[in-house]
Amino acid sequence: MKSKRLLIFILAIAMVSISAIQVFANAEIDNLKKQQEEMERQKKEKEGEIQGLQVQVKDVQGEIAKLDAQIDVASVKLTEVEDVVAQLEVDIAYNQEKLEGAKSSLDENQDTLEKRLRVMYMSGDSSNLEILLGADNIEDMLMRYDMLEMVAKQDKDLISFTNKQIVTIEETEAELSRQHAEEEIKRKELSRQKQNLVSANDQKVSFMAQLQKDKAAAEVQYDGFVQESLNIQSKIVAKEKELEERRKAEEAKRKAAGRAGTAQIPGDQTGRYA
Repeated sequence: MKSKRLLIFILAIAMVSISAIQVFANAEIDNLKKQQEEMERQKKEKEGEIQGLQVQVKDVQGEIAKLDAQIDVASVKLTEVEDVVAQLEVDIAYNQEKLEGAKSSLDENQDTLEKRLRVMYMSGDSSNLEILLGADNIEDMLMRYDMLEMVAKQDKDLISFTNKQIVTIEETEAELSRQHAEEEIKRKELSRQKQNLVSANDQKVSFMAQLQKDKAAAEVQYDGFVQESLNIQSKIVAKEKELEERRKAEEAKRKAAGRAGTAQIPGDQTGRYA
């Protein structure tokens, strides 16, 4: 009878031990599963953040590409205008040189004419008269008279031509200066536009670098969550395996104890009835 009670007591303790172990192990497993669920939640949250950053990266890349294209266009236009301005400056310099030459020529021609007129004035009409009277005949006189007329006309025509040339050059200079001023305004405006585009592009590039940095950091965190989730899963599997092994071991002990108790009970009963 005592052996039977002892067996029951041992079996009860074994069952309580198994139950306690199972409760503790299950609590550990439940806690690990909650941690894993939290990791999965954070992982999904971080995955969404990474996807959002990737969308931003793609958008900013598109904006940078557009700005690059606009900068290229602005650079081409600016180069064209700068070429025009440079050529106008060359033309203005050449025209100025021509103007100075024409004015110098006019001064020389006017000085020559003034000297001739001064000589003619001081000598009165005697010089021309002497030239005419020095003719051998009437035909020679007429020829000399025509020559004097022609010289006087040439002097007047040369001065008139030089004056007209100066006017034309001055008008050309004024037109070139006007064109130069217009092109210079265009150059400054295009330069300003290009600078604004470059500045905007630099800001986008800086923002892109920050996005890439944030994305890389988020990916590192995501990988950490994935690894932690795997670690927790490994712990859960290990705990479940350990619990199963303990359950089997306790079950084996319980059965062994049961078999040992059953073998002792008949002996006790035989001794009691003897």
